[in-house]
Amino acid sequence: MATPQAQLDTTNLALIPPTPSSSDDGSSTSKGDSLLRHGEEPATPATSHPSPVVEGFAELKVADLANTTTTTTSASSPSTHTNTTPPISHADPSLSAHEHDTFKSKYAAPPPVKNPYKPSEALDDIPGVSYALELFLASKMLESEEYCHKSDEKKERLYFATGYGLIQCVKGLMSYEDDDLLAGIAHTKQGNLIASQHRKKAGLLSLGGLLGGGGVNWIKSMTPVERHAELVYAESLFEKVCFFYFLGGTRGE
Repeated sequence: MATPQAQLDTTNLALIPPTPSSSDDGSSTSKGDSLLRHGEEPATPATSHPSPVVEGFAELKVADLANTTTTTTSASSPSTHTNTTPPISHADPSLSAHEHDTFKSKYAAPPPVKNPYKPSEALDDIPGVSYALELFLASKMLESEEYCHKSDEKKERLYFATGYGLIQCVKGLMSYEDDDLLAGIAHTKQGNLIASQHRKKAGLLSLGGLLGGGGVNWIKSMTPVERHAELVYAESLFEKVCFFYFLGGTRGE
């Protein structure tokens, strides 16, 4: 009697034991042996192919498992790359962190003003008008206005007269009240007049030299106060023209 042979399942790659069958004499034979005895070829088992849906699902499971493994490994292992590039800072290294946050004036107290006033000493008022400017830029307009007024009640000083006129000009444009506008016009004119009085007096010969191309020599002959007066005069004149332009040229001449 032939020995039963095992069939190979190509799908699961597992050996399937032969199916025993009972013969007439009571002995157990395989189905293959029975077919061979009768001269028939044994039927080749059909190979089963997995469904495309099953294959796609298996590929997704494998991909998900790979991603999960990679994420878990990255989270559990510390990063070996460390950014050693320092952040770019545009702050002034000479200032502390507190000084970057809050501005502190360099003046511990208002600078003293020398009296009586002399036009030749007009530049001594620069610290005082600088202090008034810091108050103005720090939104302390009333304090700046009061300091300029007390420092030059007669409005005869070069920098205080023009500085006070500028404050009144800004005040008038902000409020647009008649009183403020008229005060702005008056003090702007006064500041321009005081600046003109501090300029170098041009005689007939000097004027002829200025028009004839001797401007450099004319400027060189000025004192420091007269040079400052030229600049202040030009700025106050520009301020006066702009102020009248905003008012439409209808308020005062």
